[in-house]
Amino acid sequence: MRSLLEDVRYAVRLLFRQPGFTLAAVLLLALGIGVNSAIFSIVDSVLLHPLSYKDPDKLYVIWTKNQIRNKQQGAFAAPEFQEYAGRQKSFSQFAAYMHYPATLTGRDEPARVATVLVSAGYLEMLGISPFLGRGFAAEEYQIGRNQVALLTEQFWRERFGADPAIVGKVLRLDNELHVVAGILPRIKGENRQVDMYLPLALSPEAAASWDSRFLYVTGRLNDGITSEQASAELKSIGAAISADHPESNIGTEPYLVPAEREAQGDARQPLLVLSAAVGLVLLVTCSNVANLLLVRAAARHKEVAIRSAMGASQGRVFRQMITESLTLALMGGAVGLFVAWWGVRIIGRWSSTTMPNMALAQVDWLVVGYTFVVSAVAGILFGGIPAWQVLRLNLADTLRDETRGTSGGARKGLTRSLLVVSEVALSVILLVGAGLLLRTFIELSRLDLGFNSDHVLTLRTTLAETAYADDAAKANYVRRIIERLERVPGVVSAGVSTALPMMQVNWLTDFSVDGRPAQSGQKESATYTAVTPRYLDTIGARLVKGRMISETDNETAPPVVLISEALAKRTFPGEDAVGKSINMRVGRFKTHAQIIGVVHDIAYAKPDEKPRPIIYQPHAQRSWPFLAFAIRTSADPMSLEGAVRRAFFEVDSSLPVEKVQPLGALMDKVLAQQRLALVLLIVFAGLAVVLAAVGLFGVLAVAVAQRSREMGIRMALGASGQDILRLVLTQGMGLTTAGIFAGLLAAPLASQVMRQMLYGVQPLDPITFAAVALLVLAASLAACVLPAWRASKVDPGNALRGE
Repeated sequence: MRSLLEDVRYAVRLLFRQPGFTLAAVLLLALGIGVNSAIFSIVDSVLLHPLSYKDPDKLYVIWTKNQIRNKQQGAFAAPEFQEYAGRQKSFSQFAAYMHYPATLTGRDEPARVATVLVSAGYLEMLGISPFLGRGFAAEEYQIGRNQVALLTEQFWRERFGADPAIVGKVLRLDNELHVVAGILPRIKGENRQVDMYLPLALSPEAAASWDSRFLYVTGRLNDGITSEQASAELKSIGAAISADHPESNIGTEPYLVPAEREAQGDARQPLLVLSAAVGLVLLVTCSNVANLLLVRAAARHKEVAIRSAMGASQGRVFRQMITESLTLALMGGAVGLFVAWWGVRIIGRWSSTTMPNMALAQVDWLVVGYTFVVSAVAGILFGGIPAWQVLRLNLADTLRDETRGTSGGARKGLTRSLLVVSEVALSVILLVGAGLLLRTFIELSRLDLGFNSDHVLTLRTTLAETAYADDAAKANYVRRIIERLERVPGVVSAGVSTALPMMQVNWLTDFSVDGRPAQSGQKESATYTAVTPRYLDTIGARLVKGRMISETDNETAPPVVLISEALAKRTFPGEDAVGKSINMRVGRFKTHAQIIGVVHDIAYAKPDEKPRPIIYQPHAQRSWPFLAFAIRTSADPMSLEGAVRRAFFEVDSSLPVEKVQPLGALMDKVLAQQRLALVLLIVFAGLAVVLAAVGLFGVLAVAVAQRSREMGIRMALGASGQDILRLVLTQGMGLTTAGIFAGLLAAPLASQVMRQMLYGVQPLDPITFAAVALLVLAASLAACVLPAWRASKVDPGNALRGE
C-alpha cells in the first residue's frame, strides 16, 4: 500500500511538472468520458430504470390485436375487461385505466387537466399510496359516489402551491364537483403527464357495451408464474370470449408487453445507437491520449533505462506508468462529470419531450460511479500500450536510439501510426451513421404528406358533457366558433377535426360495403375522423374524385362520408367508390352512409408510413366533444395566438384552449427522436474527425522531427522541397487511406443496426459512403499540410549539424 501511495504521489508530481501535456490529455478525456456519462444518464433514466413502481419486472401491459380486422394494438371494452379479470388466475392484481382530459373551472382561468380514471386496485398494484390524505374507498368506484380525486404531487405544487389545506376542498371538473381525497407522490415512469386520478365508475350503458374499447389493462404476475404461462391463459380466455361474442370479438387475441418495455416507447434504438456512438468517441479519445503518452514515454526512455539499471524491475516501472495513466484518466473523469452535467441539461432542455423520462435524467451517484469506472477502464486502455512497451525495453537499444536523437524508434512510430488508422476508421463509422440519418431527413422532406402545414395554427379543446349534452349543442358550438374565428383578421379559413395529422390519435371504425355478402368476422377497419366542411381545405388536402363535405351535410341531411385513396384502392379496386354506400360503426354508434368523394392520402401518424385507409364523416352528423382546430393564416400563425384565444373566450369563456402550436410542430415532435439522434451523431462524428485529424497531425509532426536528419540528407543529395512535401503527404494520406478502408469495411455492420431509423436510404448507400470518404480525406489533408510544409523547409546544414 505504501509503494502504491508513493506511485500516486510521484504520478501527480510528474503530471503537474508538464502542465501543457496534462491539460491537453485531461481535456481530451473529459470530452470522451463526459459525453459517455451524459448518454448513460439518459439511457439509465429511459431504458434501464424507466419505472419506479414496486417490482416493475412483474408488471405487464395487456393489449389486444385482431388480424382479421387489421388491428395490431387495441384496448379493451368494459365487459371484456370484466370477463378477463374474473377468469384469469395468473395475475395477483389485474386493473384497468383510461385517460380523460377534463376542464378545471372555478379557480383563475379555465384549464385543461390530464386525468386518469382507474379501476379498483390500480394504484395499489403499482405500490402507490397518498403521502397526504387518503386513497379511494371501495364504494367510490360506483356511479354517484365517484366525485373524489387524488392529485399528483407535481400538479399540487404547481397549481396549488403545495398547500396541504387543499385536501378536503372541492374542485369543479367538467362542471361536476370532486373532493380532493389526497396527494400522491411524484411518480416516475408515466408516459403522459398526469395531474390527477379519479375512480373509474362506468355507467350501465358503458359497462355493457362490447363495441366501445377504451380501457387499458395492466397486471402484476403471481409469484412463480412466467409471462408465457400468463399469455397462454389469457389467449385461452380470449378464445372463449370470442366464441361467446363473435360480433364484437371474433379474431381478437390478447398479448403481453413488459411494462418497462412499454414505458421505453420507441426510444430503445436511438439510444442504443447513441450509446454505441459515444463508445466509439471514447475509443478515438483513448487512441489520441495513447499517442500523447507514446510521445511522452519515448522522451522518458532514458529515464526508465537508468531506473532499471539502478535496480528497478520492469514490473515496478510498468506499475508506475499504469498509475500515471490511471491518475490522468481519473482527473479527466472528474472534469468529465461537469461535461456530463452540462450535456444532460442541454439535451434535456432542447428536447425534454423527445423520449419518455428524458426530463428525469440527471448526474446522480450512479452516473458518478459509472464515470469513474469508465475512467479507470480508459486509463488502462490508453496507458497499457506505452506501459507494455516498457516491459520490452532494451537498455542498449534505448541508448542507441537516444544517441541518434530520435523519439522512440521505428516500433513506436508504427504503434502511433496504427492508432491513427484506428481513429480514422472509427470516425468513418460515426460519419456513415450521421450521413445515413441526414439522407433520411432529406428523403422525408421530399415526401408528399398530402397536406400543407405552412401558415396553419392548431389548438385543441374538449366540450364538457354537462354543458354540451347532445349532438345539437356540440354542433352549434362548432358552427359558432368557426364563424367567429374566420372573422379574426389574418385568418383565411378554419376547420375542426377529431384528430389532426401527426397528432398520434387513431380512432378506428369497422365497416362493410352495401351489397356485398357478409362473411363471418370479415369486417374491414379504417382510421376514422369527423371533420367540418372547410377542414380538409384548410390543411391543404386535395380532392381526387367527387366532392368535399359541405355546409348542407348537416344533422338533417342524409349521412355521407369521404374516403382516402388508400381505402378506395383497397376496398374498391377497379371500381368507382363515389356513390357506393357503407355501414360503419364507431364505438356504439352505427351509421349507414354514402361515399361522396375520394381524398388524396394524408400522412396520418408518421411521414414515412404506408398510406392509411381513412373515413371522414361530417362532424355535424356525428358530433364529438373532442375538437382539434386547424386555422390557416395569412401571416405567422403564432402571431395570431392572442386574437384566436380571445375568439374562443367570447364564444364560451369556460372552455380552455390548449396545445396552441403550428401544424408543422406536430410533425417535428414525431421526428424528434430521429432528429435528436441525427444532431448528436453529427456532433460526435465531428468530434471524432477533429480528434483523428489532431492525432494524424501529431504523428506526422513527430515523424518529421524524428526524420530531420534523413530530410537533410535527401535535400543535400538533390531532393527539392516539393519532393519532401510529397513524401510527408504520402505518409499521412497513406495512414488516412488505410483508416478509411478499414472504416468502410466495418461501417455496414454498424449501419445495419440503424435500419429501422432509416427511410428511403439503404444501409449500404453508396452516396453516403463516398461523401464520408471524401470528407475524411479532406480533413486529413488539412491536418497533413502543416507538418509537410515544415518538412519541406528543413535546412540541410542545420539538420546535419543538429545530428
